[in-house]
Amino acid sequence: MAIRPDDIVPISEAAARIQELFDDAVAGTKHVLTNSDGTRRVVMVEADRLERLEQLASSSESAFSLKEVALALEEAKAGRKMSLEEYRRRSQARVKSLQEQAQEIIDAKAGTR
Repeated sequence: MAIRPDDIVPISEAAARIQELFDDAVAGTKHVLTNSDGTRRVVMVEADRLERLEQLASSSESAFSLKEVALALEEAKAGRKMSLEEYRRRSQARVKSLQEQAQEIIDAKAGTR
């Protein structure tokens, strides 16, 4: 999730702007609420968008895992070996890439509302 400076709202301002932040979230804008030292703590997004993100993450990880298992079996049958750590590193990098692609699609669609 790319966070722009406009997305960041200190918690000290959030209460006074709650209706604005709520309306923005419903319209597809995300806001990152920070505590007094500037640490990001909470993201306000539309509930349906959060649900879609969770579904995308879950489905892409599951589909990816099945594909990776099949690929790993083919690699093993062909005599090519990979350490468990290398497999995990490659798998995590692929999942992160898929999640970033999904987020870009969601962000692009939210911008067209």
